[in-house]
Amino acid sequence: MNYSVVDILDLPDEILLIIFAKLKSGDAFYSLFGVNERLDKIVCDTIYTQSIDLATTSSNSETDSLSDLKLNRFCLEILPRIHHNVKCLTLESPSMECIFRASDYPNLHKLNLAKLELKDALYYFNDDLPFAHIFKKQISHLIVTVTDDAQTTSLEDLATDVYGRIFTFFTSVTHLEFGIYYTPRHPTLFLQDLPSNICFSSKITHLCVKVLHFNDCLRLLDGRLYQMNTFVVTVDWFSCIPSDAIRLRGLHNLKCFSLMSRVTTTTYDDQIVPLLRQMSQLEKLTLSLKVGNRRTYVEGTHLNNEILSQMSYLRTFIFDIVTHIVDSNEVLKSSDDIRRTFVQHVDCYIDYFPNKEGRCHVYSLPFTMKYMHAVTNNFPGGIFRNVRTLSIVDDIRSFEYDFFQRISHSFPLLNQLTVFNSIQQNEKRTQESYDDKKRFLIVEFTHLSKLNLSYAHFNYIEQFLLNTNAYLPSLDELEIQYEHLLTVTENFTSDATRFVCAKLKRLNISEIIVHSKDFYLYFPLL
Repeated sequence: MNYSVVDILDLPDEILLIIFAKLKSGDAFYSLFGVNERLDKIVCDTIYTQSIDLATTSSNSETDSLSDLKLNRFCLEILPRIHHNVKCLTLESPSMECIFRASDYPNLHKLNLAKLELKDALYYFNDDLPFAHIFKKQISHLIVTVTDDAQTTSLEDLATDVYGRIFTFFTSVTHLEFGIYYTPRHPTLFLQDLPSNICFSSKITHLCVKVLHFNDCLRLLDGRLYQMNTFVVTVDWFSCIPSDAIRLRGLHNLKCFSLMSRVTTTTYDDQIVPLLRQMSQLEKLTLSLKVGNRRTYVEGTHLNNEILSQMSYLRTFIFDIVTHIVDSNEVLKSSDDIRRTFVQHVDCYIDYFPNKEGRCHVYSLPFTMKYMHAVTNNFPGGIFRNVRTLSIVDDIRSFEYDFFQRISHSFPLLNQLTVFNSIQQNEKRTQESYDDKKRFLIVEFTHLSKLNLSYAHFNYIEQFLLNTNAYLPSLDELEIQYEHLLTVTENFTSDATRFVCAKLKRLNISEIIVHSKDFYLYFPLL
């Protein structure tokens, strides 16, 4: 340890600043503050102390609580020393009160609250707390991830007591983002039958939110946020409920609009296209949609004639669109036919099904979104460094070794993967199937932390969990059928799956089972 300290101190200050900048600020402070005067001066530098992250993040991007020991040291020793430099704080609700009581933060204007529980929102967002003035007067940029794991709150109460309170309590906020989750246990904004003064603000210019219904998206465009120029919205559900009663106002102020959803909508032509045609002042448009029940694919000619031609100021169009068509001769079109309808750089592929059904997946390049709609065997590949979450699905053909290699190479920074395929593989690759002079290539997903194999044939369980087939050094969460797990691990005795299983911190299986001693020895971190 002494040799390491000497080596660090031998480096010039400029190099040390570069090294510390690559570390998480909270960890760097806790490890280096108080070692000696020189390191104190460096870690307390104005450049390094403007943004402090005190939320502990696991490999699957979920936050764990800051330990009491670390929290006390930050509040008693570190924060009082640097408080005047802090412009941005990232923290969790359990530590919020201690951190804000530790010192004033006169230059703080950006706050990121990770995994804010509903009860904590009701407690912290009121005028009685001594640091309420910081929230109300100083914070202009607010990012809040709300969670209700127990699902104890109705959607109406969530809108009024949490989302509504945030809008009214943070009176200086202009940039507001609600953390986006795609699992059912995380709450969404629901505004039906609620008054228009819920989620009202005369100052917000940037809003990022997840809503329950598409009509909730429309309600946020009814004039209650008339200064808003950037709107990023994720929709959980599209319905055929008429939206004519919702009067849209202020659409001419919008410069950037992003509409995303993982569910299929059959109301694309009736609801989405008419909305977009009214956004004539847009400069940037992002669409991530699954469109169903159409006779023709959503392609370049349609997008230009029906939507983009109404946006004379548009400079950037980013999209990821899947279209399912039924009872149409459109399935005769090729991927090249679709590509030629676009002026900008795109790629696409088409899947053909019986009964004149087809699926076309088209996306703009370079691809900048973190989520891509599910890909199939016909996915042509490429490089998608931004994608973190992906599903692979095929109801017609099995996934073979070459496909997994293509996915591995195309998505080098993938964090979460779900496999949907119940078809047995045609060829199970083994080391003996290769020429003796060729190295057996293991499929590598070096950043994959969460894997869902609940909907996969047993062949794909072997593909991912056997150490002769795949290398998953970062995996710490697995979702799988218990019978498949029991078989692939040979009743929790196989050495071939031990490498993956020994590192798992979370195992999701539907059955409630009293596990054996061998099970816990095989999964020591559960």
